[in-house]
Amino acid sequence: MNSFEGDDGSVQHAELEFAGGVLMLGSGRPAGDRFPGGPTPIYVALDDPDSHHARTVEAGGEVVQELTDQPCGSREYAVRDAEGYVWSFGTYRPEVPG
Repeated sequence: MNSFEGDDGSVQHAELEFAGGVLMLGSGRPAGDRFPGGPTPIYVALDDPDSHHARTVEAGGEVVQELTDQPCGSREYAVRDAEGYVWSFGTYRPEVPG
């Protein structure tokens, strides 16, 4: 992972490498910025949401949706990060045409 901090300690740019790809993230920015931040739903597919949830709770994460089995067959939960973004973690993986 690479990251770059702003003068105020915020994450200006972070790169997370996984499965041959890269996910780039940054902290929310105020209105008027060329890349303003705002509420954005984020979903991360993983194989074992139960153990991931346990580690999140152990670390003091703010769980906003407890582990649940969804009608689509996914098992998932959601947590709010320090900047107010809600991250959902679960087993749902849509089929990608190809």
